[in-house]
Amino acid sequence: MNLSLRPVGAASPLGGWETLEGGGSGRTAPPLPRSAVGSALFEAVAGRVRRRANGGSARAGTGIGTGRPRNTAMPKPDEEEPPRPDGGAEEAGPSGGSREEELPALRPPASPPQILSMSELLETAHEISKLTIAHEIVLNHDFKLQAVNFAPNSLENRVKETLHKAFWDSLKEQLSASPPDYTQAIQLLQEIKEALLSLLLPRHNRLRSQIEEALDMELIRQEAEHGALDIPSLTMYILGTMAMLCAPVRDGEVQRLQSLTDPVQLLREIFRVLDLMKMDMLNFTIQSLRPHLQDHSVQYERKKFQELLEKLHNSLDHTTEWLRKAAAEVAAASSQSPPHPAVSSSPASLSQGAVSSSTAVPSPTSVLNRGYMNLLCWEPGQKEYPETLFMDQARLQEVQSQQEKSEYAGTGWLWDEQQESSPGVEEDPRSK
Repeated sequence: MNLSLRPVGAASPLGGWETLEGGGSGRTAPPLPRSAVGSALFEAVAGRVRRRANGGSARAGTGIGTGRPRNTAMPKPDEEEPPRPDGGAEEAGPSGGSREEELPALRPPASPPQILSMSELLETAHEISKLTIAHEIVLNHDFKLQAVNFAPNSLENRVKETLHKAFWDSLKEQLSASPPDYTQAIQLLQEIKEALLSLLLPRHNRLRSQIEEALDMELIRQEAEHGALDIPSLTMYILGTMAMLCAPVRDGEVQRLQSLTDPVQLLREIFRVLDLMKMDMLNFTIQSLRPHLQDHSVQYERKKFQELLEKLHNSLDHTTEWLRKAAAEVAAASSQSPPHPAVSSSPASLSQGAVSSSTAVPSPTSVLNRGYMNLLCWEPGQKEYPETLFMDQARLQEVQSQQEKSEYAGTGWLWDEQQESSPGVEEDPRSK
């Protein structure tokens, strides 16, 4: 199966990931949160799945990467192995066996890597989306969900306006017919009822009963069949309930709805304000749950990370390269340091962490410190960011920007101090 992925550009209203199978357009994965972090993380996952689908199975059983030719001859059971040229015995390995038994070329061919199916890929994207949102809620105290606003001249906005206009024009024709057709209006009233009930808290039992009684859909259908449905009366009750449930910032929006007389325009604006109220309720819920999420965020992210790692083996190539480079730099710096740690007490030597003098193996803390310091000098256009830091890439880049500004400010301050202490310098090189 030829499976490839590409991001949907601005020309598509979906804003997610479009799957192409067999050269044609297929299903569309659920969109990730609109942030560069979630998109970059999903791009890394999709890249590894694509490489496995295209060339993973072809590498199995070919001996590539084993370091030995596949035509290595095996001695027959009744034959003696020829003596070594130097006359010595066969060197034993760590387990007491010979080296010939441990040659990679003599091992059975590895099984082909597992290729994710479409459903597994969609499930993985959904798990990454949830992990990204939970991570942002915990670390970003200003995190809020916002409605998607398309640019006025964008294709998404034109498609949205066209569909909405066709929908509400159809409703206007149904209500203007003789006799009126309330089929679509009843469906809208049902959705409004569900939206109001979703805004209630568990303790609002009395208000829940009032909404169920005032918006009894069975009674409304009977009134519509007999031509006795009073839409203005129902909308006035809906506006009163919205005024009780909305946040103070939405009071003006609800009051402006009371001046509308066209039932189609009124229903349209009711849905718009209800969407804003549901967004307010979601942000309130996030703010209420943030302390609880902070207490369990480490366990949750560790569990989800392990699950993703089991599904996507060898998916941390860039992270491995990043840590290997940091470990090599720490080892090189420790080999050049004085042999007695007690003599060297400079801040540079202390920041590299504890290094074992006997084995010269850097500690994990020193490797991580060096790796994070390297991120402050990261060049986005030349290297791939570590996969484990995709969700924090924007924050780390902001720290990098602040660090560069501090360096520029410090350099300018030192230059000014040098100019004041050197009166013989008449011209400032910065003016050239």
